[in-house]
Amino acid sequence: MLCALAVVGAGLCAGLVLWPRLKMKEAPTSLLYFHHIACSQTTGDTYATSLVELTQDVEALVVEIAAALIADIAVSSQCRANPSRDPHRCP
Repeated sequence: MLCALAVVGAGLCAGLVLWPRLKMKEAPTSLLYFHHIACSQTTGDTYATSLVELTQDVEALVVEIAAALIADIAVSSQCRANPSRDPHRCP
């Protein structure tokens, strides 16, 4: 009985790890994040066209790179503060 409760408890804890990902409702907007690219671009041609447009506007490109850097820093600091928080985001 104790073993069965431990297995159920472990399953619930594993499911709770996915909770933040399921609540994410933000629309994919970045041309630099892998997840955003996968969710918003349907073909390589549309992504290439969008990327060419972005790289031709130097100011927009710098803003996009800065936003990506800030997001990466935020994730990195959260992982350092609590490495067991989300194993998918904290390799």
